[in-house]
Amino acid sequence: MQRIAIWLASTVAAVALLFSYRTSTAGAPAIASGSSSRRIPSGPSVALRRARDQVVRGPAIDTRWGPVQVSAHVSAGRLTEITVLQMPADNQRDIDINNAALPILHDEAIAAQSAQIDTVSGASYTSDGYRQSLQGALDRLVAAVAPPAATVAALPPTGTTGSASTAAARVVDGPTIDTRWGPVQVSVVLRGRRIRDVKVLQVPSDNPRDAEINGFAVPVLHDEAIAAQSAQIDTVSGASYTSDGYRQSLQGALDQAGL
Repeated sequence: MQRIAIWLASTVAAVALLFSYRTSTAGAPAIASGSSSRRIPSGPSVALRRARDQVVRGPAIDTRWGPVQVSAHVSAGRLTEITVLQMPADNQRDIDINNAALPILHDEAIAAQSAQIDTVSGASYTSDGYRQSLQGALDRLVAAVAPPAATVAALPPTGTTGSASTAAARVVDGPTIDTRWGPVQVSVVLRGRRIRDVKVLQVPSDNPRDAEINGFAVPVLHDEAIAAQSAQIDTVSGASYTSDGYRQSLQGALDQAGL
């Protein structure tokens, strides 16, 4: 009986040790299955395609184990390299985890041409910091290559007669359209009866995710509207609310202009 009692006690102790052992020490990090992250349409965004040979530094992101910071290298309109500027390295365990995780995050981001990448199992804090810093760099890139907003004061006076090619430009603001993620408003630049340009006055931008989606979608919507000479344009995949607001505001502007 005493032997049985000792055996039972040792078995319980072994099981308790197994369950208390940290999973982060079990092997090299791997991409987490079932990650909730969702990518925008694949391939380089419009902002990336407009960029040429730039290096954009992302913000330093404070994580539980230390700061993470990266810079994004863009060449010929593509995200070609990501350089790690800071990573947690206070002990050998941090170094081992990041040496395994960072190449995976790098390859995922290059393949996705985006910061919308999966968390590496066993390196969740590094993964979060990497994504946020890379997203910050891409946001700065979007701001750097965005065309400047036009103002009505810079255009010739309205009311000039003549053909569509010689008529003075005029600007008509569309209505503000409330969407699920925020207001969307555009103004249309007309010369005669032709749409010469569409300028965004308001767009959802409360967080980096909104900024990235709209940095991709708005130039696509702009080019479609110019090509169609109409607000009857397709929805951009992954940006349905922005697309709907853009169409409605543009249509309102065209209605006001009598087109």
